[in-house]
Amino acid sequence: MDFLDIDDSVEAVKRADGFAATTAAAAKVAGIAAINSVIFAGNEIFSGRAAKAISEAVEREKGKMEK
Repeated sequence: MDFLDIDDSVEAVKRADGFAATTAAAAKVAGIAAINSVIFAGNEIFSGRAAKAISEAVEREKGKMEK
């Protein structure tokens, strides 16, 4: 899955006039950023890199506890 484009939304925040428009534009940017972070995390987890790093860290800490 590709990341959502945030550039147009950031520009909309810069152009917004008034509290309601600014708040709505900022909320959209925050929402897109949140979705992109979920996409990034999902890509990392499903690629196996994150799972491998977590597994290695757990094994390393288990080894320390056994000593």
